[in-house]
Amino acid sequence: INQAACRTLGYPREECLGEKLQCRIHAGHCRGWVCPKEACRVQSALQSGSAVQVDDDVFRRHDGTFIAVEYSVQPVVVKGRLRGSVIGMNETANSFLRTLIERLPDLIYVKDNQGRFLLANSSVAKLMGAPAVSDLLGKTDFDFYPKELAAKYYADEQRICQTGEPLVDIEEPGVDPEGRQRWLLTSKVPFHDGSGKIIGLVGLGRDVTRRRLAEEALRESEARHRLLFDGSRDAMMTMAPPSW
Repeated sequence: INQAACRTLGYPREECLGEKLQCRIHAGHCRGWVCPKEACRVQSALQSGSAVQVDDDVFRRHDGTFIAVEYSVQPVVVKGRLRGSVIGMNETANSFLRTLIERLPDLIYVKDNQGRFLLANSSVAKLMGAPAVSDLLGKTDFDFYPKELAAKYYADEQRICQTGEPLVDIEEPGVDPEGRQRWLLTSKVPFHDGSGKIIGLVGLGRDVTRRRLAEEALRESEARHRLLFDGSRDAMMTMAPPSW
């Protein structure tokens, strides 16, 4: 492995040599693979000895963050026997776009079909009380939210992954790290692998708590005025101004 690959993946060279690196870069958490081994295109190419060009995959860095990549796998054959493969890799995510997403105040995240975070920006980490984005990756809402709230999110997202029907501009309840009520205007849409299978969802959210509280305060004010109006002993009415 050369230094360019080490820098891209965040691994010291000595941690790569003699290891099955494809298992690490496709593993979202310590319990195993994000994708089944038979669905891993690197693994398949290594076992079959076939040349492969992949233009849309995601690798996991050493620090737990994810990168979009394109790569080729070329078999190395010596005297008619497969001895290994050479993998050439390039990062395809636009650094400007990543920076823009990270700096947006809106919540942006990607989850797999088990509810585990694959990608997120710092706005998501801040709302959920995670010290950094890397502390979210591989975890679920159950690791941060009250059980009932996390179960609601999970049920909604499972319906998206099973039916393919998105949720668009819905107001979801939430809580901040101090336990205060928050309201999020959220859209969640499924995303697919190369074969068209739903493998997760993309979520976009905006904190609309201030607007929600202002609307509730206005409704309460109107209700109080209506109660005073209806409860008055004096005869009262409201009229529109004359049109002439």
